[in-house]
This record gives sequence, structure tokens and C-alpha cells, in this order.
Amino acid sequence: MYLNGDRKENYKFGSLDYRGMFQAERALKDLLDKKVSNEEIKKVYKLRSIASDLLEGATDPRNGKPSSAYDALVNRISDCDSDAQVQCAVYDAMGYNTMILANESHADAFVQIGNNWYEIKSLRVVDMSEPLDEDEYVLVQPTNGDIYNKDGTFTKAKK
Repeated sequence: MYLNGDRKENYKFGSLDYRGMFQAERALKDLLDKKVSNEEIKKVYKLRSIASDLLEGATDPRNGKPSSAYDALVNRISDCDSDAQVQCAVYDAMGYNTMILANESHADAFVQIGNNWYEIKSLRVVDMSEPLDEDEYVLVQPTNGDIYNKDGTFTKAKK
């Protein structure tokens, strides 16, 4: 409904429909603002749901040890690192360019759609032209081989 132009303002504040439109706006607004096609948005959203379904039931031991897709999918233990690995694997399988950025205590997966990068969990656009913070680093380089530099730029990998 949101992709067809329906908005939360069309409903009574607090109603189920209003809350649904609010959620859709939070998840899809950046994609629409960047002129991503409705078909591409549906595909990206579905992939995010698939990754989420794959992670369902995996528990976080709260010790920071899970660090791979194998941990999450086979051992059924999860953490932000292993979750990001699963998210990237799902998008990579469909031909997307992904990467994982991290700091000492957290990791997030990102997907490139067109010329823009989006944080996978929120589908919010991220400005990758900005340098990483001092405590951030690239945990997993972009899938397509481009190297993400500390100053926020990309360098094409040598073929």
C-alpha cells in the first residue's frame, strides 16, 4: 500500500493502519527517495525477510563468540557479527554488493542498491563518502572487490 502512494496521514493517529503505514515509511522511505523501483524495493525487502527468517530461533549467548554465518545457521547461536554474515550471504546470493562495518562492540551489514549503500536491518541510506569513525573498521570488504578505504572512498580492486 505504501509503494502505491498510501501514507499514514490517511488514517487516524494510533490506529492499526496508521501504525502499519508508519512502519512501512520507516522501512521504505529512503529507497523511494533514492528512486529505487518498486520491483527492486520488493525484492530487497523480501531478501531482508529471508535473512531474518533464517536467523529466527538462533540465540545470543552474550559472550561475543558467534562470528560466522555457520554459527548462526548451523550452531544456532547468534550475535551481530554472525547476523551480519547471514544478511550479507542472502544478498550476495542474489548478486548484490555487501559489506560489514564494525567497532569494538557491534557489527552492521550494508547493501549497495544502485549508487547508494543501505544498512540492511533498517534499509536506511548511509553516506559512505564520510570517513569511518576512529573506532570503526571494515570487518568484511565489499563483495565486488572494491576496497573501502579509511577515508570513506572506494578503490577498484586490481583485476
